[in-house]
Amino acid sequence: MNKHRTAFDRRDCGSALFFVLALLMVLMISSGTFYSMLHSTMSQGKHKQQRQVCLNLAEGGADKALAALRAKGSAYTGEQDTRLGEGFFSVKVRPGNRPGVQRIVSNGFLREGSAVLAKARVTVDVALSPDGAIREIFWRKAP
Repeated sequence: MNKHRTAFDRRDCGSALFFVLALLMVLMISSGTFYSMLHSTMSQGKHKQQRQVCLNLAEGGADKALAALRAKGSAYTGEQDTRLGEGFFSVKVRPGNRPGVQRIVSNGFLREGSAVLAKARVTVDVALSPDGAIREIFWRKAP
């Protein structure tokens, strides 16, 4: 058996180790990128879901205010921090920009303690007839 290495063998000695280390480095970078993108996507999805819940809360508050306006007339001026499902809504009713029109501004929000996680706003302009029937209604969702 020949136990002597040639010059070619000496140069080739660490190439397998170098190749494995380079492959591991590429795998680590790829997995880090994948997990970073996964986290970003999950965060965006959670934020969109929370925003949709807030929009539903705001619409629920506007519906409640509309029903109260139809029942009580202009005596209803709104309510603050009313719990509904997993969040809260606040409603303010004030005169609209035209005679006979009431403006309902409803905010829905999710809170964790005192921190607001997400919020949404719905503005409704409504004109009611004296018997409480809706003559005209216009909904706007704030971005």
